[in-house]
Amino acid sequence: MNNRTAPFYLRCFSLLSLDALLVALAWQEVLAGVSGVDLHWNERVLLGSAVWIVYNVDHLLDGLVSKKSTYLSQAPRHTFVQKHPGFFIFSIVIALVIALSLLPTISFSLCKGGALLALVTGLYLFFNFLLLAHKIWPRGKEIIISMIFTLGCGLIPFIQSNHKGVLFFSMLLFFVICSINCSLIARLERGVPIKSLLSHLMPSLSWTLPVALLLLLINNLSTHASIITAFLGSLIGLSLVPHIAKRCGYEMASLAADGALLLGAILSFF
Repeated sequence: MNNRTAPFYLRCFSLLSLDALLVALAWQEVLAGVSGVDLHWNERVLLGSAVWIVYNVDHLLDGLVSKKSTYLSQAPRHTFVQKHPGFFIFSIVIALVIALSLLPTISFSLCKGGALLALVTGLYLFFNFLLLAHKIWPRGKEIIISMIFTLGCGLIPFIQSNHKGVLFFSMLLFFVICSINCSLIARLERGVPIKSLLSHLMPSLSWTLPVALLLLLINNLSTHASIITAFLGSLIGLSLVPHIAKRCGYEMASLAADGALLLGAILSFF
């Protein structure tokens, strides 16, 4: 694999979790649009703060594991967090203060849903850290991450929407591409050969294009075309990630994996 380093301005998106933050906010808009929910500024800020907190806590814990072993040392963000723990701790505190200050502005049902999701996320972070500290890669890790991320992006629309059937289908599609995204990035971090990326659970153009044609047909018959557009754009983008990894290396491929989800969401707005 080509180990070319990504430009600094692009690396910042991964090192600071800005790519995940943008994907979460973009897909929250997609899911809200499909379900007929009008988001308010505080709901957007609340999701952004939550994503920032979870990802930075996860990176801090991964950094602690990386100090004791080389198990996770291949990911640049783990090296970065080891060098700048103070910044991450400070950012978590700031984001937590912002999130807590917004709680009085949201409904009680949303507070309950958020608290339950926060509990599930906290348990995941705790057990994931314990397993990684013992050099055990948790089975189903990528699926759990994708589920939590999907629920987080869809929580506010789901609680407020009167069209939960359509929203459930939309969240299921989002979960599928999140799972592919997480699997790609996890394999890249662990140095999985390119051939394995192309042959195990990764979307390839050989089957992505037929699926795209089928969904385009459904799209033309659907009154909720935006979610199909977002799914298609993301899926086709993800199918190119292994090829980007081969030509440009891990960092660019990792950014492309998140960029594919962001691109799909953006396409649905037009």
